[in-house]
Amino acid sequence: FLLQLARSVAPDCVEVAEILTGGSAEERELNARYAISCVLKMGCAVFAVWEDIVEVCPKQLMTIFAAVMAEDLRRHLSPTSSAGGLLHAHL
Repeated sequence: FLLQLARSVAPDCVEVAEILTGGSAEERELNARYAISCVLKMGCAVFAVWEDIVEVCPKQLMTIFAAVMAEDLRRHLSPTSSAGGLLHAHL
């Protein structure tokens, strides 16, 4: 899910061919490592590690989701719009 979310925000940062099915623990680890790499490549600040994704640590996953959401807003809102001004004032 995290890789699909990152791909929807920044398709240039995620290669679909690199995403594994996740059928084994090793594939889940590789997908989680790749997800962290993609989110960092997007320009997000990430404090979670791949284990947090595999173990589904809710607070750490929320920080990743929030970082991706902020990046999506940054990419889609112009600084001249009123909403963009509010975004930059709060960040």
